[in-house]
Amino acid sequence: MNDNIKTKSVEKTFAIVEELREREGNGAGVSELTDAVDIPKSTVHRHLSTLNELGYVTLLHVQN
Repeated sequence: MNDNIKTKSVEKTFAIVEELREREGNGAGVSELTDAVDIPKSTVHRHLSTLNELGYVTLLHVQN
């Protein structure tokens, strides 16, 4: 993986983290985050899964 790809990945992760921080603990669904940060849903999901594994976010599975 080259440095540019790594940098873009980190930028995406921080965009997601910053969006969650701005929501002040109110959380957000993957679709909401996708719209807010303009990143594909699969990418947001992958980044959230990693952040969850590292203990930075908690994923809640809510059924409608």
